[in-house]
Amino acid sequence: MLPNKRLQIFISSTYKDLIEERQAAVQAILSFGHIPAGMELFTSGDQSQMQVIKDWINQSDVFLLILGGCYGSIDPISGKSYTQIEYEYAVSIGKPTFAIVIKDDYLEAKVKKYGSKVLETQKTVKYKKFRKIVLSKIVKFFGDSKDIKLSIYETISEFSKRDDLIGWVPGNQKIDISKMAEKQAKLGEDKVEIIPFNDYWFINQWDSNCASLVGDEIIFIGTSAPKGTDGCNIDLKNILELGKTYEVSCFAKSDAGTTGRFQLWCHDKLNNEIDDSDESTPFNTPPTNGKIITLTFKAKYNKNIRIHLQYKPGKGRIVVSNVKLKTII
Repeated sequence: MLPNKRLQIFISSTYKDLIEERQAAVQAILSFGHIPAGMELFTSGDQSQMQVIKDWINQSDVFLLILGGCYGSIDPISGKSYTQIEYEYAVSIGKPTFAIVIKDDYLEAKVKKYGSKVLETQKTVKYKKFRKIVLSKIVKFFGDSKDIKLSIYETISEFSKRDDLIGWVPGNQKIDISKMAEKQAKLGEDKVEIIPFNDYWFINQWDSNCASLVGDEIIFIGTSAPKGTDGCNIDLKNILELGKTYEVSCFAKSDAGTTGRFQLWCHDKLNNEIDDSDESTPFNTPPTNGKIITLTFKAKYNKNIRIHLQYKPGKGRIVVSNVKLKTII
């Protein structure tokens, strides 16, 4: 029996080394009554297709990563694999995401059967770094096709219970259109822009090594900086509307015993503008359970904004994520 709500699941992975595993995932998703989508629809590793792929991820309900032993084709602009770009994009927009990672013994068996083509031999540093990012979250491991099917069944069963995942609804099923319209209207009013962590961020802008980008988080560690503080920033050009007020926010937390401090700082002077708006929060150590840090910013002189995540060195560690820009009025 088909479920009342059919979720669209975007499958991301390298291709040639995981053909059997992808097929098992597609079969599992279809057998459980849901809808698979993925890179078979596109040219593999083609930069011109990335926006189309992002649109498909946007329109899907769930993002599934199958991570094998290869890193995959490289995007010449970012230097990252297209699989990593897809994964980081899904995380950055808050897409419900889960990953299935190959077991070491199963990878060894595949190498014996298929040779080194199923194992990363050239971009090993990039692969290990990406794998570490993926494993920093809750994942499931697979040693055969049955593991993949079971992992998908268990995870999708949980996702299907979520009211915020609308999915595809049969035409003969009654749905509350008014609630859906109300939800969409609120999203339109809020105009929230999620600012993903990617290569457009300038890390350690003042020549320290305090900040590092790890997946969808910026991590600050260090007891000194050449200029007393340091951090990272991103320039968003022609994104604001003159006269409007915006809320900039992020989520920050620290380890127990941390003495380093964090500041959210924004301004619109990117080059040689005469006038500029400049707003910042005080330097503080965020709590261990985390806190949303916000400031308001009015676009007075131009349509640009530079968002700084600033760190004043000390003991311990501060982790920052979920940077957002929201129109208020």
